[in-house]
Amino acid sequence: MPISHSHKFIYIHIGKIAGSSMMQAFAEAGVTFDPISSATFLDVIANRPDRDYLFGRWRKLFPLHGTEYPIQHLQAFLLKPLIPPEIWDSYYKFSFVRNPWDFMVSTYFYVQQIIDLVKQSHPVVYEIVLGKSFKEFLTEAWPKIKTDYKSFLTDDNGRVLLDYIGRHERLDDDYAFLCARLGIPHKALPHANVSEHENYRQYYDEETIEIVRRSFATEIEMFGYEF
Repeated sequence: MPISHSHKFIYIHIGKIAGSSMMQAFAEAGVTFDPISSATFLDVIANRPDRDYLFGRWRKLFPLHGTEYPIQHLQAFLLKPLIPPEIWDSYYKFSFVRNPWDFMVSTYFYVQQIIDLVKQSHPVVYEIVLGKSFKEFLTEAWPKIKTDYKSFLTDDNGRVLLDYIGRHERLDDDYAFLCARLGIPHKALPHANVSEHENYRQYYDEETIEIVRRSFATEIEMFGYEF
């Protein structure tokens, strides 16, 4: 959820959709961010009268995650009440989405690459994902830890809260559009936090294709994704 006052934008950062690459490119272009962008969710809501309500909404989405959850990955509907209305209403708000089948493969392999960090920051999640094959990850682990794109982008009524939603499949073009819209010098995106794997289709069978189809049914319909 990086907020830039220098360029007046709010970025809803969904994990494993080139967010680290964009943040690196923004920094190299001289974009500065509000310090709240690097805080934890609990730090930000600690002294708010609606703390319990906000924490309850967050915990419902992430029942097994550690409480050091970074606010940079916060959903738009949870972020909105934390920001002055004049900033929320006037800043350009955007995010990126990714083919769910591709997203799940990237997520699985990235978790395996940073498994020691997962053990430290999310020990319950670590126990669930440790030693799992990709199919086991989808059939056994994902049902316990799953989240979705929709919760990052919409309010409780399903209304999109953002001004622009780019796609990982056309990342370079959509990032170039953002740079032009935000007045940021455009350079090719670096590759940061990339998970190493083959084409996502190689990891699926009929059962796992359907698991992802059911888990991301709303997102698949919203964005027209196909396997």
